[in-house]
Amino acid sequence: MWPLRTYSTTDDFGLTTSEHSEVNDARNKISTIQRSLTKSEQRISTLEKMGQNLRRNNNGDYDARSKLGKKLNKDLPRAHAMAFHYRNELAGVAKMIVEIEEIPKTRSLKWASSEAFRISNRLTVIVFCLFLLLIIVVGIEPESVWMRAGGGWAIFLYITTKTYKRMYAKRLKIL
Repeated sequence: MWPLRTYSTTDDFGLTTSEHSEVNDARNKISTIQRSLTKSEQRISTLEKMGQNLRRNNNGDYDARSKLGKKLNKDLPRAHAMAFHYRNELAGVAKMIVEIEEIPKTRSLKWASSEAFRISNRLTVIVFCLFLLLIIVVGIEPESVWMRAGGGWAIFLYITTKTYKRMYAKRLKIL
């Protein structure tokens, strides 16, 4: 487990400087995208107000016999497409920020798993040795309980690993 013990304090789980700069850049990008989205939505509302008194065809387009109708039929779909594009881009950048901000949690969870396994192994070895000593003192032949002892070892290791992992996760406020 020594190679997995790369963190000496809980501060080491945090974001690195490059990750902080990525988050800041993404937040700046979000504000830029939100401004662009607001402009495109204002453009849509302005165009819809301009065509408020125009006649519409059966398919919902404005009547193309007027100059304004032709202009609205051309500009309104573009404005809707731009707003759709900005919404998708905003969702993508927000998702990226969430993924970056989850990095400390995954680092600490990996540490908690390895540390719980290490502690559980130590505890299991001690308990198994005491169990073997008890078997010898009582006078039971070790060959007769060997399979049960091995199964008990595995079950005890699994239970203590899960217990310690949950305990470390609770202490690190991961769960």
